[in-house]
Amino acid sequence: MICATGILCFVALGIYPRQKSMAELDTEAVKLETEIKAQKALRPVFANLLKRAKVKSPTALPFPEKTKLDRAKAVMIPDAFREIAQMSGLQLVDVAPDLKTVVKGGESLSVNVHLSGDFHDFRNFLIRMEQIPYLKHVERVQIEPAEGVKEFRLKVWLALEP
Repeated sequence: MICATGILCFVALGIYPRQKSMAELDTEAVKLETEIKAQKALRPVFANLLKRAKVKSPTALPFPEKTKLDRAKAVMIPDAFREIAQMSGLQLVDVAPDLKTVVKGGESLSVNVHLSGDFHDFRNFLIRMEQIPYLKHVERVQIEPAEGVKEFRLKVWLALEP
């Protein structure tokens, strides 16, 4: 009876806790293996983002002297935005000047620009757009996810000669 009690105490105090601890370690090892597999799968994405982050941005942004656009040249606005979009790697969907904003003697023209493409290319578009000498300001930027790309909608104001 004493031997049976001793063996039972040895199993209860020595072996059972070790078995429970081994089961917990096995569960933790499975979790770590799953996490390692996920990190291995995401490594190419991380490497690509790291490579993009290391691209040096211009130290000084170009800010040309601001001028006003001649009303006769206002028909060239869509071409200017198309050229900037192509240089930035974006697809220009639509450029729509809002003629209601131009009244007799008005000095501003509102233009709605619709683009699609990659977010990093959109940054380049904004930098290049700042080079337009008759750009007054950007009123609204709207970014929407679309199939495989992002859709960008801008409302910009251009300075016109009276």
